[in-house]
Amino acid sequence: MKKRILSVLAGVLMIGSTFAQTDVSIGAYTDAVPGETIDIPVQTAGDLQDLGAIQFAIQFTNLDVYTGSLSVQNRHATLSTGFTSNYDEPSNTLFISWTKANLNGPALSIPAGSKLFDIRISYVSGDSDIEFTGNENYIYDASFPFTQLNLNLVNGSVMQKRFSVSGKLKYANPGTVRPISNSTVYLKSADGTTTLQTVTTDANGDYILEGILPGDYQVTASTTKPWGGVNNTDLFIIYANLGNYSGFLLTGLDGNKNGALNNTDLYAIYFRINGNPNLFTASDWHFESHDVQISGLNVNQLDISGMCVGDVNFSNTNF
Repeated sequence: MKKRILSVLAGVLMIGSTFAQTDVSIGAYTDAVPGETIDIPVQTAGDLQDLGAIQFAIQFTNLDVYTGSLSVQNRHATLSTGFTSNYDEPSNTLFISWTKANLNGPALSIPAGSKLFDIRISYVSGDSDIEFTGNENYIYDASFPFTQLNLNLVNGSVMQKRFSVSGKLKYANPGTVRPISNSTVYLKSADGTTTLQTVTTDANGDYILEGILPGDYQVTASTTKPWGGVNNTDLFIIYANLGNYSGFLLTGLDGNKNGALNNTDLYAIYFRINGNPNLFTASDWHFESHDVQISGLNVNQLDISGMCVGDVNFSNTNF
């Protein structure tokens, strides 16, 4: 993906010549929502003492990240007078300047960590690097003649808001919750073909997938825990109810993984019980797969049930 760049073409700060080099940065804005108006902070790391003037020309070089005019908001109190800003749409540049009314008057300062101002944009979408460029970035003494010091410019970023999916991985038996720990939960593409993220369940079977962009996904799981809980009792129950299973349970009993449940599956499970897995082509475990739509909110309490294939009475305790 092509990087989206917000460039500061020129920046000049005029401050006391005895003050050491400082940083001025455009901060990271990491919770932007498409269609929302957001304020991106421009701030300083060190004290700006005996401040004389500020001049920035800030240009967005990728138009996909915002729409409409740029503006400056929430200026520091020191910048309340003598401040001008102008957005030039043809060049896509926001010009910002401030000059101390009386360079020989009382000293003005901005403490370290203060916000100079916010850049307000109407956010569209995407992740945008924010980068200062250009060679005219200096600090100057507020009195004449100016003394030049270097200004270290620090970059930030704008990122679309991410969301989370969380819940519990548990055995498929009804009633008491039996968590499945130390197992893998997957965030996949909507068609299930691409794994986008994985996370391991904790001792309580809980999981959380984070940093997810809005969209359609699939959430499922797997485990390396041993197969168990399947014996002749399960075979009798399955035989007595052939044709009555569907959905998750049918797939959880389909020992030869052919999409149907019949005597062939009984043979596959029987031989698996007796140490001959040749006919048993299913995975040892079967887990639910949930279709998930992320649209402006976190998805909580999305529990995922799993079972050992063939364990129709959910007797397995070996996990």
